[in-house]
Amino acid sequence: MSIEFDATRWGQVKEVAREWWAGRLKRPLIQIRLQGRDPQRPASRHPFMGFTARYPKSVTPEEIVDVWDYELSKTEFLGDAFPDIWPNFGPGIIAGFLGARVKPEEHTVWFEPVALKMPAELRLACDLENPWFRRVR
Repeated sequence: MSIEFDATRWGQVKEVAREWWAGRLKRPLIQIRLQGRDPQRPASRHPFMGFTARYPKSVTPEEIVDVWDYELSKTEFLGDAFPDIWPNFGPGIIAGFLGARVKPEEHTVWFEPVALKMPAELRLACDLENPWFRRVR
């Protein structure tokens, strides 16, 4: 991987954060991420989609991680910034685990019930073979 961030830098960032949380740092934490760094690696086969739920099922988890690696490789981390990624399946993905329809769009993910029921009629159970549960797991 060509993400420009090493264990020494991570140790510095963690120590500054500890000092801040303890109230001893006399400044705010400042995280600056600049895009445009030479990634020093080939581009990913797939584009960055924002919402992880938008990737077709044919895209493997390894390919999604490669997209994230490529995006982080193009980023310069300044100040108190560090590489991070949000595997965003949408705020209601648990509804998907319980059988709701998951409808990813460009800027959000919608969750729709299979049937409308009164709360007393609901029988919620997580299906461990549910495709969304398996994808997130």
